[in-house]
Amino acid sequence: ALTIRIFKGLPVLTLPTAGNTITYEQPLSDVTLEGGQAGTISGDIIAGDFMWTNKYLIPNAGEGMKYAITFVPYNQDLYDNVTDSIAIDVLRKAQSIVWSMPDSLGVMDSIALDGRATSNLPVSYALSGSGATYAAVGSDHALDITATTAALGTELVITATQAGNQNYLPADDVTFSIVLRKTRANFFAATEPISIPAGSSIALSEIRSRVHTESSVAGTWDFDASAPTALNACIWTLKATFTPANLEL
Repeated sequence: ALTIRIFKGLPVLTLPTAGNTITYEQPLSDVTLEGGQAGTISGDIIAGDFMWTNKYLIPNAGEGMKYAITFVPYNQDLYDNVTDSIAIDVLRKAQSIVWSMPDSLGVMDSIALDGRATSNLPVSYALSGSGATYAAVGSDHALDITATTAALGTELVITATQAGNQNYLPADDVTFSIVLRKTRANFFAATEPISIPAGSSIALSEIRSRVHTESSVAGTWDFDASAPTALNACIWTLKATFTPANLEL
């Protein structure tokens, strides 16, 4: 007895081509497939569709990159799917740097350079101008300024750059010019509510001992001379003056 096995036919492909380019971060499904056909070895046309084997794939940027396509015959009883690959072009994506800075900084201020590239690639910083002598970019992009009177009034130019990579184009540089000045102390003072008997008062010196204060620089504070020496039961708003220990910086 003779046993003959008959398998499904494998279509012979004339491959389609990519109908358009895409930009990095676009999936293969955004590339249209143009032309192409499938047939038998005798030349008969096989009806079916070409499609990306993994249409959700995000390809890297590059020219002539090959990715898999599959021909799916309509008649699955007679023909099997066939997979091959075609070339596509993927463009690098544009990116930008998002960043802001004040127009001046105190020589005793502490600040981190927090520019962010829309690509999430790391941002680099370069310093120039007369103020660059007194500044440096430290770890974690902290801007370290030398606290000296010689730095006062100088101009510090900070330029943020992102050079791009295989998938992203270089970003446009972002530059800020900053004047180095004396440090402006941030001073905070507050007290919890104080209870006193009705009709009585509390000495200003007693209130001072209960005030919680915070300051960004070393120094001393006291109530302004306009403050009364004793306060009756009421809601009071008192002014205070903070005097930095170093008035030169």
